[in-house]
Amino acid sequence: MREKKRYIAFKVRSDFKIKKEELSMAIWGNALSMLGEMKA
Repeated sequence: MREKKRYIAFKVRSDFKIKKEELSMAIWGNALSMLGEMKA
């Protein structure tokens, strides 16, 4: 049986423009820092 995909949504509020790539990398980096990487 396949594992279900999990999603998380964000709403960004900022006084200045943020590039999508920069936001994506910041979220990914902080998620890995908080949750850790899965070891195979």
